[in-house]
Amino acid sequence: MTLLSLTINGKTVQAEKGQTILQAAQRNDIDIPTLCAYKDLPPFGGCRMCVVEVDGMRGFPTACTTPAEEGMIVRTETTALQTLRLETFNMLLSEHPLSCLVCPEKGNCTECMMTIRKGGVTTGCGSCPKDQQCELQTLAKRLGVDEIRLPVKYRMYPVEKFDPFYDRDYNLCILCGRCVQVCDKLHILSTLTFIERGSHTKVGTAFERSHVDAGCSFCGACVDRCPVGALTEKTRKWEGVAESEVESICPYCSAGCSIRLQVRKGTVIGCLPGEDPTLNAGNLCVHGRFGLSEVVNYPGRLKTPWRQVDGHKFECGWEEVIELAAAKLAAANPQNISLQISTNLPDEDLFVARKFAEQVLHLPVPDAGKAVSPSGFERLVQRAATFEQMRQADCLLVAGLETRYSASWLEYEFKQLKQNGATLISAGNGKRPLDRFANEFIYTNDEGAEEAFVDVIDRLGRENQGATTLDRAICALHNSRRAFLLIGPEYLSNPRMLEQLAILAERLQAGVICLPMQGNFYGAIHTGIMGKSASQSSQPEVLYCIGDQPEQPADLILYQNAFPTVDVLADIGLPTALFTERDGTYTNVEFRQRRFIKAVEPAGLARPDWQIIAGIARQMGASGFDYHSIGDIRKEMTSSDTERIWKPGLAAELLSISGNEPVFMGSPLSTRVAGLRTLFPSPEAEAGE
Repeated sequence: MTLLSLTINGKTVQAEKGQTILQAAQRNDIDIPTLCAYKDLPPFGGCRMCVVEVDGMRGFPTACTTPAEEGMIVRTETTALQTLRLETFNMLLSEHPLSCLVCPEKGNCTECMMTIRKGGVTTGCGSCPKDQQCELQTLAKRLGVDEIRLPVKYRMYPVEKFDPFYDRDYNLCILCGRCVQVCDKLHILSTLTFIERGSHTKVGTAFERSHVDAGCSFCGACVDRCPVGALTEKTRKWEGVAESEVESICPYCSAGCSIRLQVRKGTVIGCLPGEDPTLNAGNLCVHGRFGLSEVVNYPGRLKTPWRQVDGHKFECGWEEVIELAAAKLAAANPQNISLQISTNLPDEDLFVARKFAEQVLHLPVPDAGKAVSPSGFERLVQRAATFEQMRQADCLLVAGLETRYSASWLEYEFKQLKQNGATLISAGNGKRPLDRFANEFIYTNDEGAEEAFVDVIDRLGRENQGATTLDRAICALHNSRRAFLLIGPEYLSNPRMLEQLAILAERLQAGVICLPMQGNFYGAIHTGIMGKSASQSSQPEVLYCIGDQPEQPADLILYQNAFPTVDVLADIGLPTALFTERDGTYTNVEFRQRRFIKAVEPAGLARPDWQIIAGIARQMGASGFDYHSIGDIRKEMTSSDTERIWKPGLAAELLSISGNEPVFMGSPLSTRVAGLRTLFPSPEAEAGE
């Protein structure tokens, strides 16, 4: 890293070679106002608020676009600069509703205007959804703006509310270009652009299509970067400023992306991307970005235990319902009990559930390996790699993965790989959004997808003079030195497809990530409790569903979940806490334990799954279920006498084959999987919980 020295406002500072004046100032805690610049976006120079004076340079260059140079002398707060910024700011306000910025009563706005804000008026006094979060407000205060100096023109644009997740009021837009930049430069979509010219310029989509029709994946990156109230989330538009932020993980797929929960008055009001550079690096798909708060605050959440009597549902207390559930399970023949457990449960709950199944109910626990196609999936797991290693690939095959909504954050990673010279190959049953920026394609069909890869494998290494996209894809795979396979749900459910992908990965010595949509798929494999224990009868006496919808009829259903049943009336209801309301961990696709932290209190009387299961076990007279916290479970999970229940599962068994451990990019699988035997800090470190 080459450092250079320059002087800003009489202070000698250092900057990295290649940084702009603005970045050099920010690096040294010198404030230069700006509205269009953002940390991960290329310089734009649109707002012209960051103008500076530089010795030897004519005019007033913008700090965000001017490279810092050795010996440069910069001034940021001269009288001329302050005057120029104020005039520029006033011109900007001439097309922006600005009453709140100059109102003499703005300090009392929150107390005085509550009824108007509840009315949901889009623009006007005290009703901007970005109030107290607007960068324009901050800048107006910094510049000392207290009056309107130019005529104000209201642009009369209709508020766009016809697309999901967020509203767009371009009457508030200041044309900073952040949303256009992030859509085009980082997410390769170009959904947003500047349309019209001159004073009629505005942000929109080509041909004024809806965002759905324009191909938007609704990642929310434009909303996150909007400095004013032009782009606002529908569900939290009037929720106000978050009082706290809690680092956590997204539970919607097995990637385990980093998120930041926004909390206000004991409620999760929203979710923003986390900054974990090894995983999603500040990006999220629509599920994590917009869906989370709607799920955890769902009006139909189950909040109170209940029992059914003669077709009628009666609420009751925990002591009564646990006693009843324990009595029903104790009275049933173990051969007539079916246990159905969700793969979205946290690691700790899966551990307690398996222990309960084996030691209390004496049920046969299904073999996780058989549940996920042993010969294909296990061979792919042998080559398990990380997203960091994926970023080093020179040829990436994305197979059976839909990236428009469920995994749109990966599109940023794909673009970075392409910019670094890697070849991106899209494989799937028909065209998909990924194809817009893939280099080559392997198209398959629903009934014979594996046959297409039999042909690919057969042709690897042979003389290939063809000119089709398939020929070029095979050639790229053959010539790659660091090939990588990213496999999505479309192919993970096809055992024969997994066989062919495993052969291909072994032939290429490629790293692999299998990305199922179940949040804790790998934790379920880890515990060996994937799937449900089969009853000997087609209709068991008791069906105990934990975190899942009932999949078979039963004489009596114990339903343990946060959400109501669908088309089934459970006999006993046990409401559970969601991941925002408790502590725990998920095992993600990289075999990393991703930890989530309690952000709010559980809804109503809801409890964590492990607590409910342990309560039923104690009521049935079982010992070893006296857990008082997650820390107690973690200590037991890491003790040697429970390794039979909680072990690294498939990965550990594969690693036990001496001399056959796969190595990808210099990182043996054991160095990543070994952590599964000591998942958490030492018991001493957990003692404080």
